[in-house]
Amino acid sequence: MRQVPAPTSTGWLLDLAAVRGPRFVVLHADEAAARQALAAHLVDSGVLAGEAEADLLVAEADIEPVDVIW
Repeated sequence: MRQVPAPTSTGWLLDLAAVRGPRFVVLHADEAAARQALAAHLVDSGVLAGEAEADLLVAEADIEPVDVIW
């Protein structure tokens, strides 16, 4: 039997370990969009109070491209 390949996408691994935070995989085509999406998520979920704080935190996060299979 032949198996069809799983769907794949490019994502970005953002590591907030430097500020004792978790690591996130964000599915976006480019790095800037991934950082922006994570910052918005941190504000929307109530983890951080304001956009400026979230933008600063995410701007300092280590980031690397990852392939995601789901």
